[in-house]
Amino acid sequence: MNFSEVASPAVISSVVAVGSLILSFFKLFKENDANAKKIKRIMDLSEVYGRLEDGSSAKHNIQDILDIETGRFKDILTRKLNYSNVAVVIVVAIVEGGLSYASLLLANNSCIILSVLGWIAFAIVAFFTLGVSITGLASIYNNENDKKEKK
Repeated sequence: MNFSEVASPAVISSVVAVGSLILSFFKLFKENDANAKKIKRIMDLSEVYGRLEDGSSAKHNIQDILDIETGRFKDILTRKLNYSNVAVVIVVAIVEGGLSYASLLLANNSCIILSVLGWIAFAIVAFFTLGVSITGLASIYNNENDKKEKK
């Protein structure tokens, strides 16, 4: 085997492993931006609430909306990181990166049947890694509501 037959699978399988981990961090950055928007919304509603006349139905409605929004934001701030899901995403990314490397080495084989099987195995491994990353990221936090439902 020459260098390109070994290096090319290593680079591609690294993209599979590192790509799923980077996807995890993008979600965290996106959540921070969403939290900033929620804070601005709460501040805007508070400003409107302060300008309305006492006892008006509009002020009561804004108070209800503020109660809902601040309750949701409290839930976001008090949630706990689900360490087992984070660990699973990291382990799956590393293991699947190795499996994708092995399948690409198989795909570089001169036998056409083994080459096709290697590419099929690589596609399955890559999509499985992506699926685990997405589902793992969807449940990266434990909400207080989840604990209440389990009881």
